[in-house]
Amino acid sequence: MHGLGIYEYTCMVVEFDARYAAGVLGLMLALFFCKSLLECVEKCMHVLGACAHLSCDSLCARASCATECLPLDHGQAENIHNAKMIVVLMLSAGKPLIIIAASWCGQWARGYNGSQWTVVFVQVSLNQSGFVRANLTAGLWESAATETKADGLFLADTTEVDGLFLVMPYALISTLCTWTWISLKKDGHFYNDPVWDADLFEHRGMQLFEILYGVENFALFFALLSIAGNPVILDTVLPTALSLTLLLLYLFAFSRGPRSGDFVESAFGVIVLVLIASTVSYFLAEYTGHCVISHSAGSLTVALLILLSLLHASCNNETKAGSLILCRTLLSVCATVYFAALAAIDSNSACT
Repeated sequence: MHGLGIYEYTCMVVEFDARYAAGVLGLMLALFFCKSLLECVEKCMHVLGACAHLSCDSLCARASCATECLPLDHGQAENIHNAKMIVVLMLSAGKPLIIIAASWCGQWARGYNGSQWTVVFVQVSLNQSGFVRANLTAGLWESAATETKADGLFLADTTEVDGLFLVMPYALISTLCTWTWISLKKDGHFYNDPVWDADLFEHRGMQLFEILYGVENFALFFALLSIAGNPVILDTVLPTALSLTLLLLYLFAFSRGPRSGDFVESAFGVIVLVLIASTVSYFLAEYTGHCVISHSAGSLTVALLILLSLLHASCNNETKAGSLILCRTLLSVCATVYFAALAAIDSNSACT
């Protein structure tokens, strides 16, 4: 490494062990014992009971009692819808548990007790003590360059981080975001499915929900860009993820604002979309690795940015809050399934 003028002075490995898993499980248990979960469990029991009742009634229908079962058709459709929503809700609220369970299942299947998915972060700094000043004479510059390479002009600090550490902040913040809108629904804030507009965000709970969702997106894109550029320079991926999040926050605010049709407002929205596309394109073009895992993370990043941008840019005065929150939740669940798959398989071997 001295011939390149780079001296690696630290190489640290951060592993997600049982202590951190116990902390995540403790937080999840604290959330699970909230009143909101008890109401959700009660609803699950109601759906299961209704399904059992419908099964009995279908058997009764086969015994020439169809006239008593016909009025339950609408109720059956409603219960199926509730069952789907409960599955989505459980997937959304249990993101940390899903990712940890996928990692443990993968280790058990491989027969190896250890992390097989890591991301390398590189922190590069200038070694000022190794830099030799010189005059503009060509010979002196050549001599100074030789001395600088020998001493090491750049210092590289590499840290190999367990993939679970990388995605767990996203999973935990997303869970908190989910429980926020569940609590708001429990309090009747989404009664009759209100319109997604500025009046909806006069409530402090909705403001907290939007802030948490912004932080969730930052953690999500930081994780995805880190995986796409593995090994990645920390000073590059942090501002890139922050820039994408800030640009998306404008679209989030635009989605709940009045639709005046003003040309300046529309032009600024187009500029924001172009900036999002330019930022992610430059990062992926410069830093994406040659591994299939890196390409998959880059593709998912682009897909999520396109869907989130179009979802919020296409909102109008009739967009319902329930529909938009459901779409957000489904996109978040897709990202969680992707992270769980990376935790379950031997991701490092795929990139060697």
